[in-house]
Amino acid sequence: MAAPSLCLLLLLAFSRALHAFPADVDPITITVGRDSESLPVFLGEDDSSNSSLNVQLLLQIGARLLIAGRDRVFTVDLSRPMHGAITHSTKLTWMAERQEVDRCLMKGKTEEECHNFIKVVAPRGDGLLFVCGTNAYSPMCRNYQLADLSFTGEQTSGIAKCPFDPRQGGAATFAGERLYSATAVDPLGVDAVVYGSLGPGPPLRSLKLDSKWLKEPVFVRVLEHGQHVYFFFTEIAVELSSMGKVLFSRVARVCKSDAGGSQRVLDGHWSSFVKARLNCSVGGEAPGDAPFYFNELQGVSEVLRIGGRELVLGVFTTPLNSIHGSAVCAFDMEDVASAFQGRYSEQRGPDGPWLAVPEARTPTPRPGACAGEGEAAAFPRSPLLPDEALSFAKTHPLAHRAVAAVSPQPWFVRSGTRYRLTHIAVDVTAGRHGNETVVLLAAQSGVLLKLLLLLPPGGGGAVLLEEAEPYSARDCGERSPRAVRALLVDTERHAVFLAFSSCVLRLPLSHCARHADCKKACLASRDPYCAWSGGTCSRVTPSSHGSPMAEQALATGSVGNLPDCADSVVTSSGAIREPRVSSSPGRVPAGIVWLCLLGAFTLGAALSCVATVCLFRRCRPRRPERPRKPPPAAPAPGAGPGPPGPYARSRLLEELLLEGAARGKVDAVARSAALLVPLMAVGKVDVTALEWAGGFPRRSPAPAAAPSPSWRRCPPPSRRRPRRAGRREAGAAPRTPGRGRRPPRPPRPPPSLSPFGPRRALGPTRRPRGTPGSRATPSERAHPAWRSRNCSGSCRRPVK
Repeated sequence: MAAPSLCLLLLLAFSRALHAFPADVDPITITVGRDSESLPVFLGEDDSSNSSLNVQLLLQIGARLLIAGRDRVFTVDLSRPMHGAITHSTKLTWMAERQEVDRCLMKGKTEEECHNFIKVVAPRGDGLLFVCGTNAYSPMCRNYQLADLSFTGEQTSGIAKCPFDPRQGGAATFAGERLYSATAVDPLGVDAVVYGSLGPGPPLRSLKLDSKWLKEPVFVRVLEHGQHVYFFFTEIAVELSSMGKVLFSRVARVCKSDAGGSQRVLDGHWSSFVKARLNCSVGGEAPGDAPFYFNELQGVSEVLRIGGRELVLGVFTTPLNSIHGSAVCAFDMEDVASAFQGRYSEQRGPDGPWLAVPEARTPTPRPGACAGEGEAAAFPRSPLLPDEALSFAKTHPLAHRAVAAVSPQPWFVRSGTRYRLTHIAVDVTAGRHGNETVVLLAAQSGVLLKLLLLLPPGGGGAVLLEEAEPYSARDCGERSPRAVRALLVDTERHAVFLAFSSCVLRLPLSHCARHADCKKACLASRDPYCAWSGGTCSRVTPSSHGSPMAEQALATGSVGNLPDCADSVVTSSGAIREPRVSSSPGRVPAGIVWLCLLGAFTLGAALSCVATVCLFRRCRPRRPERPRKPPPAAPAPGAGPGPPGPYARSRLLEELLLEGAARGKVDAVARSAALLVPLMAVGKVDVTALEWAGGFPRRSPAPAAAPSPSWRRCPPPSRRRPRRAGRREAGAAPRTPGRGRRPPRPPRPPPSLSPFGPRRALGPTRRPRGTPGSRATPSERAHPAWRSRNCSGSCRRPVK
């Protein structure tokens, strides 16, 4: 009974989650990859794919496009027509000096890393261009004339303005004469900083290595708005440190008029630094529902005026160890300011939870207040703020309430793909009346998406207008990375610039000519840049804004009973498909994919079973059995004894040598032994076989009636105290004469007659404790000559 109930609950929860999570929608128009072969492309100094370009950022200043890369900054004149290859008008070359490169190589960096990667390009407003580069892990900054990119002034340090590592992120912008930057101040990226420099006022920074302020942040963008400067980044959530490494998206704010704290508190640091979380999630509307968060901020737009509100749009993704998902959320700048006017968080105890600080404990002026304004109007400069307010701002920079998006659900969600969206660009002047909003999104795989935002009361969310893969392998290179480095939209010239590592592509904002003769496809495309006018589908220009003759269907895409066209088909869902292109590039229908997966799984399971049986039962090689020696056959009746066993061979060899020496054949036996003993030691020669084959002289059998006397061996040296004669241990049995003695052995010649020479020549002798004489073998100690020379009463007499 419990199992069916549990299954029913799981099914209901799964169906509810599917209902709450937005489903992916197919694009209305798909641009195939071969259409990008004719796009204008910028490759740097030559017309071939050049990996040394290494684009870092794009910046548009008027009619100029600045392309910053490795060791160079190029300027492209946008007013000139672009067909085929895009050429630059001016460029600046700034390479790292040789001594800086050598110092970089000594640090263990590669030759590729020890270049000058341009990471900051910001106009100063006085006709100068502020440029900073990594400079072989020694960041530096310069000023250039914007007109001709000529160097002016002196070179200054770029620490806290530009990162050391080209892989590290950073952002910077000018607000007036002051530069606001956010980056790392060490090569390892451990110490991250929000920094204010140049212009009037002292340089200010965030607290060093304070996790309450910043904890391993990845900065995305710096924006100026009103009397504040906003920093957008992703960092490790200090309030969830007990749950491991959890990332949150943040927005931080400082005042333009901030001059730092007093000499006692926050001297040389920001006095108005506050931060809050950006909440971009799905679900969680009903009480008790847990939302699904998109926690990692990848890209941020400028502050835009959409629907009468000042909004900033951001693209968020899931962590790398989660499912692939991306979302676009919008935040009102008034909601951001409201979050900083609320309560702040603090941790209760070293391992306690983070709770809101009561209003009674919040000092006045509040954290984040600008000196001379609002609550801090009584204090003309920030160093004059009370120490209580500065101390509270130092220990409580995190706002308790997160900044919610303008809509309960994200405007756009993409979760059924293997890529993540990383860049965003927005045009708010599209459409017939110039009031439509088009969002361009770029993914790490090179995919470009175009969205149309539907704002209330006409609807909510976004419509996916187009999906394209514009990367040109012919121009940009087959092996070059396809991750998008930068995205920029030029609304005046109706173009989109998409930057990769080795090239920059220029794309049109629309493809109205594709539906030139088909009214149904033109209206179904719902493209705000295209309209049906004069019997053709043409692009909407600024001069045609508000024209009553232009016809569009942006809200619904309804085409009524218009007939289909010969070169395009409008599906029931509103998608436009060409007959030769039935799906997006690189895609296969879902039915075929499922059939292939099922067939592959079945075939793989069958083959795995067969392989397992073959491997462990039939095909496993068996180890060959070692041949066993047959047991020795019993001697026939009346036959002599056979060859001795293996345990008697060494003794037999010794006896043969001694017997040969007794017969006067010492030299012959010694020579034979010298040749055969090494072979017998490794098992190559069998002494028994040699004896029976005649290799050694055969022993003459001793007479059976007169056995040779047997001698007891001298007792081994003992460390125990000798027992006195006549004493016996308690309970010991009386000794029986002749019991336990060894069988008699034949007498042995003295050691001097050994065929191997005297034993004293083998090395220095050693006298064991308790045993007189040199160390000898048991057979030598049994010889009478050895006993008469070495034994002094300690050896027993022969047994009669």
